[in-house]
This record gives sequence, structure tokens and C-alpha cells, in this order.
Amino acid sequence: MARSGQSVVLSRYLGGMKPRIPEELLERAALWDELSRRERADLGTALRGLGLSHSEIRQTIPVPKSTLSNWCRGIELSPGQIEGIRLRGHSQLGVPRDTQRRRRAELREIRRSATERAELLSQDPLFAAGVALYWAEGAKTQSDMTLANTDPALLRLFILWVRSYLDAGVEFRLSLHLHEGNSEHEAKRFWLQSLSLPTARFTKTYVKPAGTGHRSNRLEHEVCRVRVCRSTDFWHTTMAWIEYMGDHLLHSLRVASSIRQSTGLLIRRFWVRFPGDPPNTSSTFSVSWRRSCGRGGNGRRARFRSW
Repeated sequence: MARSGQSVVLSRYLGGMKPRIPEELLERAALWDELSRRERADLGTALRGLGLSHSEIRQTIPVPKSTLSNWCRGIELSPGQIEGIRLRGHSQLGVPRDTQRRRRAELREIRRSATERAELLSQDPLFAAGVALYWAEGAKTQSDMTLANTDPALLRLFILWVRSYLDAGVEFRLSLHLHEGNSEHEAKRFWLQSLSLPTARFTKTYVKPAGTGHRSNRLEHEVCRVRVCRSTDFWHTTMAWIEYMGDHLLHSLRVASSIRQSTGLLIRRFWVRFPGDPPNTSSTFSVSWRRSCGRGGNGRRARFRSW
């Protein structure tokens, strides 16, 4: 047991020792200013391959940390090298780690919960209208839940939808897109009143200069952009709702198409048995029955014999 314990201590000591740098690499490092960009990158990757941490490499060659990280991003350290860096530094410095793992798990849970909620709300007209509105007009940039339009009623619907299904106490930021000659003061007053957001703050207004050569559809109050503050989780929730409603709509359309095809097949078969009548009415069966009954017994027998 004593020997076993000593061997464990010795292995840990040896594993924590800094790897020896070959003389060849030290000589190349001494000529750093004379090396080309490619030669510097090769030297950095060679030092990393020895199992050195980024800080230890930068003690040997004067390279920025971001540049060194870019050079060495494709190099995978062995478990022993990673353990050696940990023992030498008493920290995780230089050890590759997944810093976004927890956040990705949170986002997966947000989307899963959003999908379950969409199953319950899919028949709600306001919910469906809001999802379709953001699907068509909303910004798809991650962590930026924004909708811009010239119609105050459409923006009011968006604000109502956000407060009803995402967060009743959410804050909004407004920004304007104006043409040269528009009154910024009047436009701000109009949008604050129209959207019932008297305390909302405006970000910097964009004013399109005259003479740009682009089409200029001048409106009195131009375009207002409504942005939801701290909306990263709301954005992922909305994207999950859009995905669910899109799949749900596609499934409904496929079912409706299948029903139409089946109905059309039945009508065509029915009219083969009753030739001569144009199958272009919604009451095909009743019209055909009245026509067949109105022709007397001989006509009916003649038609039934053709079955």
C-alpha cells in the first residue's frame, strides 16, 4: 500500500511537471522577429502539441492570446496533458472546456416548454395571429425580438400579444426610420400616443438623406420599430412557437388536400355511373338524384342497368 501511494504521488508530480521544450524550438523562438507568419504559427502549434498551456507558450514566444488560440484551435490535448496543465496551474487555465453547455441546455428546455404550451394555445385566435405576425414581419436575429411597421394597429397587436403570452411587465424600446424633412418630434409624439406607451424610450433615430436614388415612399410618421427589452429567452420561445405552428399548419394542409383528393375521386366515380351531367356543383349527388328521378321509371332503370 505504501509503494502504491508513493507511485500515485510520483505520477502526479511527474504529470504536473512542465514539458521540456526541445532545443530546436527554443532556437526558433530566439529568432522570432525573423520568422514569417507561417513559421510563427508552426512554432506556436508545435509548443502546444507538447502539452503547454497558452500562458506557458506566451512565456516562450511573444504572441497575442487571441492569435495563439486561433493557431491551436485544431489541436486536441491528451487527458494526461490536460491533467498536467491543471496540476501546474491549480486551475482550468489552458484546458479546453465547453463554456456554453449549460446555456444550451437551458435553451433546449425553453424550446421544449414552448412547444408544449403551443399545443395548448394553437386554437387561440390571438395567439395564432401573433405567431403568424412575427413569422411574417418580425426580426429573426437571435436575442433581438423586434418588429417594425408603419401601421399603428399592427404594432399594437404585437405589443398586446407579447404582454399576453410572454411577459405582462415587459419593457419596450422604440426607434424611428424617417426621411429628410420629417419632424422627429411630431413622429415621436404620434407613435407614443398611438401605441399607448407614454413612458417608452426612443433609441437613435435613423434619417434617410435626400437624393440617395432609392425609392422614397414618404409617410407622415414613417416607420416605427418596437423592440422587446431583454428578449433572448422570448425570442427562442417565439421561434419554437413558429416552428410548431408551421408544422401544425402544414399537417392541416396535407389533411385537407387528402380530403379533397378523396372527395374528387368519389365524385368522378359517381359521375361515371351517371354520364352526361357536368360534375361542377357542390350538390353533385342531390342534383344527379333529382335529374335521374325526374326522367321516369324507364330512365332510372336504364341508368341503374348501366351500373
